[in-house]
Amino acid sequence: MSSITSKTRQYLIFYTICIFAAMPFYQGGHLLDSTTDNYNFFRNFISDLGRTISLSGERNLTSFAIFSTGTLVLLGSLTRFLFLGISQFKTNFGLLTFIARIAAIYSCIGVLGVVITPVNVPSLYALHIFFAISMTCAIGITLVLYSYFFYRENYIDYSILILVSALSVVGYLAFIEYGPSARESLIGLTLHASFQKYIILMMVITFFYMTKGIDLLNDKI
Repeated sequence: MSSITSKTRQYLIFYTICIFAAMPFYQGGHLLDSTTDNYNFFRNFISDLGRTISLSGERNLTSFAIFSTGTLVLLGSLTRFLFLGISQFKTNFGLLTFIARIAAIYSCIGVLGVVITPVNVPSLYALHIFFAISMTCAIGITLVLYSYFFYRENYIDYSILILVSALSVVGYLAFIEYGPSARESLIGLTLHASFQKYIILMMVITFFYMTKGIDLLNDKI
């Protein structure tokens, strides 16, 4: 298991590097202004990097390729880690273990769905949104259950970190539903784009430390 957790950490770092590496190649434009140059950290979404055509109307293939490569590489490793990591807990959680594995698999399927349905393709837009929202819900469920599993093993620090991350996901979903529209004002767009980046960064940190926690469990076993 240690080799899986180690590789997962490496791919989490690789994914983060790919996200930032793709930004300079983004061809401009954001949701409210197609004339802006380059990538605006506070007004462009991470998913904009995965557009084949940027919001300025330019071909965005380099950004798309870097973003997609980082995401797909991480996806394979993360799927394996989340599915197998549960087996390292000494407590048999029965049905909860099954639910956690299903939620983890669906989370990763959702990530794949987001990548293969570029948001700029009109016929795929509804699918892209469906995968993005349902993936976020599944990640929230996965994190809540892992938080509980670590709590039962008396790894309280890990449990709290994962629970905070899960609550952040819930807050993000509530903000998407009830917060200001990203399409109506620059303030709304900035809040949505910034909150999304916080969630993604929080996920990277959380999964990184989850691999550390699983290593500790493996050592204890």
